[in-house]
Parts: sequence; C-alpha cells; structure tokens
Amino acid sequence: MIVSDKKFISEIPGFELPNGILNKKLAGCGATEFAIRNDEPTVILSPRLGLIESKVNQHPEILEVKAGVTVKDIQAFTGNKIISTYDSFYKIKEAIDLTHYRILCDEMQFIIKDSAFKSNTVRRMLNDLKDLPKVTFISATPLENIFKELSYFKDIPYEEINWVDNTVKEKLNLISANSPLLEAAKLAKSYANGVMMEGTDSIVIFVNSINGICSIIKKAGLTPDNTNVLMADTDGNKIKLSKVGFTKGTLPNRGEEYKPVTICTSAYAAGADFYNKNAVLYIISDVYVTKPFSIADEIPQIAGRLRLGNKGISLIYKTGKVQYATIEEKRLRTKELVEGYNQSTGVVREKQIQSLEASIKIGGPCDTDYMFYNRDTEMFEEDELAILADKYNIQILNTYKNGILLSKGLKEDFDTTNSAIKDDDKIELIKRDRGFETALKEYIAGNAYIKASILLQYPAITKYMSVINEQQAKALGYQESKIKNFIATNSKVDDIKGEILNTFINSTSVKKVKEMLTAIYKKHHIQKSAKATDIVVMFPDVYEIKAIKIDNQVTKKLVRKQ
Repeated sequence: MIVSDKKFISEIPGFELPNGILNKKLAGCGATEFAIRNDEPTVILSPRLGLIESKVNQHPEILEVKAGVTVKDIQAFTGNKIISTYDSFYKIKEAIDLTHYRILCDEMQFIIKDSAFKSNTVRRMLNDLKDLPKVTFISATPLENIFKELSYFKDIPYEEINWVDNTVKEKLNLISANSPLLEAAKLAKSYANGVMMEGTDSIVIFVNSINGICSIIKKAGLTPDNTNVLMADTDGNKIKLSKVGFTKGTLPNRGEEYKPVTICTSAYAAGADFYNKNAVLYIISDVYVTKPFSIADEIPQIAGRLRLGNKGISLIYKTGKVQYATIEEKRLRTKELVEGYNQSTGVVREKQIQSLEASIKIGGPCDTDYMFYNRDTEMFEEDELAILADKYNIQILNTYKNGILLSKGLKEDFDTTNSAIKDDDKIELIKRDRGFETALKEYIAGNAYIKASILLQYPAITKYMSVINEQQAKALGYQESKIKNFIATNSKVDDIKGEILNTFINSTSVKKVKEMLTAIYKKHHIQKSAKATDIVVMFPDVYEIKAIKIDNQVTKKLVRKQ
C-alpha cells in the first residue's frame, strides 16, 4: 500500500506507475496527468471519448488514435505519448514495438462494465496486452474481489493508495420522480431562462442516453445558444441530435465560460475534466436504480471528474422498483440457450450469431442471459465478463450510500466539511408527487429561486396567489380546479361574508352547515355547491373543522378558533 498525505499523485515522492492494478481510490487525483507529464513513453487507453477529447485539448502534443488514424500515421509519429480508445489499441500494437512503452489502461472498471455490450472488444484488448512488460490498470473503484474472478487478473499484482487525511465525503441528494427526464427539463428550462439557484451560474446534467438528452431539449425548449451537449461522436448520435437542432459541443477548458446548461451522457464523462465552480450537478437515471447499468452506479466516477463547487450533487431516479432476473436465474437460462444454439448449423447458425451480436451491442441480452458467440472457439458460450458486469453493478451501488469520497485537492476551494459522513447519517430521500399541487406547495414554501423556477412551468400561480393567501390555498387542497372555481365566485362570496360571520357563531355539524350555506348561496344566486370547507377557505383565521367526540360518537363540526 502507498501511504500519502499529498493531494495529487504527482506530489508523492518517487512515485512510479506500478505493473498491475492501481486502486487510486480517488477520481481526480491526477493519475492520467502524471502519465502524460512524465518522461516515460506511454500509451493511454481510455474507454470513453470524453477523456481523450479532454486530454488532447489540454495536451495537443499527444497523438490521438481513433477511427481514420492508420498504422502508418502511428509509425510516422515522433512523440512518445499516445492516447486511444480500447477499440483502437490493436492498431497501435501493430504499428510500433510496445516493449519500451508503459501502457496505462485508464478507468479499468469499464473493462467489466462494457463487457455487457462489447465483450469481444474487451477480450481483444486484454489479449493484446497479455505479453507486454509494463501495463498499469488504474481506477478509483476497481473492486479487487470482482476483478480477481476474471482469469486474466488472478495473478496480477494489486496496489492501492491510502490518502491519509486528504479526503472529504460529499453527501448525495436522492430525488425520486415518476419522470426523471421531465424533472431534468424543468431544471434545464429554469437555467436557460436565467432562473438559477443562489451562487450558481450554470447547471450540468448527466443523462443515461442521447435519447434522454433529446427529450430534455424538446421538453425545455432549449437552444444551442444556451445549451452545450456533450456525447460520443457517433453517426447515430449526431443524426438524433440534428433532429432537435443541435450539434455536439466541446468541453470548455479551465477558465473558459460555460453555457447556462450543459447536458452530457454518462459515457462521455469518464475521465473528462469539467471546470466550473459555480455549477450545480444533477444526475438523471431514467431507469430504476435496481436495473443493471443504471447511471446510478457511475455517480462516484461522475462526481470525481467534475471540478465543480460545492453546489450540490443530486440523483433524480425513477420512482418504484422492478424485480430483475437474478444472476443465478440468468445463468440457468444461458445454459439452456447455449445447448440449443450450439446444435444449429448453416444459415440458421449464421442468423443466430448476427442477431445475438447485434443485440449485445445495444446492451440487450444481459437483462435476461449471458450468452455470447466466441469467435475463437466458434461456439456459443456463457460470458464470464457479462456475469462480472452484473456483480460489479450490484456492489458499486454501495460505494455512495454514505457519501461520495472526493480529494481535498479537488475540493480545496469548496465550502464542505472535512469530517467523514457517519454510517447512520442517512442519505436524504425526497419523495415528490408531481403536478400542480406539489408545484404550488413548493412555491409557497420555497425561496426566490424555487418560486421563479416553478413560475416558468406554472405562470398562472402568480395570478392565483394575488387573489388567495397561503392558508386559503391549503384549505383548497392546492388543487387548481378548486382555486379557479373559488376565484370565479369570490366576488359574489365577498358579499355574503358578513352574513356568514353572523350566522355561524356556535359550533355546528358539517351536515347542518351545508344545509344553511346552501340556503345562503341560493338567496344570493351563487351557483356553487355548498361545503363546510368553503367557510374555512373564506376565513382560515376564524374557522376550522374539528372531529368532536360526543357519547362515544365522532362528529365533524365547524367551530370558531379560540
């Protein structure tokens, strides 16, 4: 174990990247920067384009290997720092002698996570790394016990860094919602219109997918002028984004201005550096957190990459739970499928292979089984990587239950406590029923930001609250239809207020109140169904309805307050 009281890896005296797994424990402690800035020839392998784009923007001397970059291009490069996705590593190995290079496999947790939809790519990369002398697998959340289940990692050395007194825990705010994307759209619309929480100037929203991003854009009426969209630069993503009038944006470097709204896929975030200390962070999971590959399992990674101020980290997730198949159930199903598929031949077999691989590519079968086609053995088999992906997702959810571990170096300018969150310090869970009623309640109780935000969605609240007061809103159950009806008849009702005060002096049963009030309404030609609560609404400071026990029977009565 490496013990250090420093803030960043580069500050640890004599530090060298080890061969094997390095559990750095903290995202944002500068491991990738250390590999870029030292003198050792290095190939950095990233699972996500966001990290590559971020590092190349900051260090243009690095060779970026991606689609379109050829073996000859790599051979012609005279520098000693190369960065690539997992997918393109095979080209680098073909182009140059890697025995003199350090290979840094960054964000190694994605070796497992991505296996659910591209295990063949992962296998090819691991096979290409097998015989190289200097390979470092690095992550802040590697879960050693999970990786040791994979045959490739069984005998690989494991090292970790203990950051003595150099960590803080930041609490996570959990918000359940029937439609997380709608909630995200409300937040985005608020910031796009200049209605922002005090001390903030922008919002960063992470979403499961490009479809979720497009949904938020449409719901909130966002434009490229006020919103920056960050995502993997694929043809499919670009086509979908173009349909809502957007193109992929770029991640601002340190000191560059952010637009009021930044929306980003979780895939883009891995390893990318976001700099904006006046931004607030929301993570949107439009699937249940119990579902494998929910964005929820990437919370520590996302939080650790954002050089944001202490403006809050919130996860909005889908209300309710769905029971998914267990690992044991999926393994049993896989066994039956493997036996059946391996009996097929000819065009039937080819069709099955094509269909299965296409389905895996979009993350399909892992919900129900672990079967894949092994092109080395030419057999349908159980995918150990996919099984580990499920185990990883189950375990990683526990990493943020008592707060998110962040570096003091990362948070040094933030207003945050240095004491660890205790086990019994439960995460705040906000249950919110959606719609006008909740909006009005939150408006009445909220600060200036909340009020302004809600008015963007429900501008009529201003008109309603100019006529009624908070107590009347409560007496009307915060229901818009009742408020409208009350306001519509209010002018006529004003004429009878004196009569009501003179009529209902003593406590009266609600049944009798209804009869008496009906007669008053009829006399004054008020077209309204009479209820005892009408009087409470008219005079919330004078009357209330109480349940009174008389002769062991409970009767509701309208009474005057003391």
